[in-house]
Amino acid sequence: MAAFVPGFEFDLFISYAHQDDTRWVQAFEDELTDEVSRRLGLPISTWQDTGKLRAGENWQTGIQDGIRTSAAFVAIISPSYQNSIWCARERNEFKKHLAPEQADFGGRFFKAVKTPWPENGHRLFLQQIQDADFYKEDEDGPRDFTPGSREFKRAIRKLADGIEPLLRRLRRGNQRVHVAWPVDDCFTAWEQLSNELRSKGFDVQPTGPRDASFADALLT
Repeated sequence: MAAFVPGFEFDLFISYAHQDDTRWVQAFEDELTDEVSRRLGLPISTWQDTGKLRAGENWQTGIQDGIRTSAAFVAIISPSYQNSIWCARERNEFKKHLAPEQADFGGRFFKAVKTPWPENGHRLFLQQIQDADFYKEDEDGPRDFTPGSREFKRAIRKLADGIEPLLRRLRRGNQRVHVAWPVDDCFTAWEQLSNELRSKGFDVQPTGPRDASFADALLT
């Protein structure tokens, strides 16, 4: 399945600690993929870890490639995630492929808190990124939302509120739009259209005057 965002093989990479309940993780992935796809009107592609890649040389050819070719990164936060060496590697690998000015992950990193850390320590992890909580504090302590429940679906929608516009923005940014250089009488309309498309994230070309003085190779 092709990714929604051109230039990527996958739209989402989901990072989680394998000590956590993989059935919960799979339900999370399915619900999130369905919700974002429904909003976009097109299916999205999610990288899946078969559970067999975190060993030996497979790291190089499996997980690394999945991270490098994913548009967005979703971390399922739990105490196990906090202490996972593999999750730290995944996180750092994703950051390595971002532009230097995207020190905050460029809005492409999302946190889904499955189980809180002791004393709410997870709130201090990547504080600039908003959490989507998938648990509730009860008298007996925190309780993970049950997949399929109303509260679980509500948390999925909150997470999708951030992922959907990001994927739309990345898709537009990776789509080049050519607006032909106009005759003088149409310059104002050309300028307004070009500015409107740029404001929506499109890569609009040309960026300046391109008349008969320019060779064809200079028109893009």
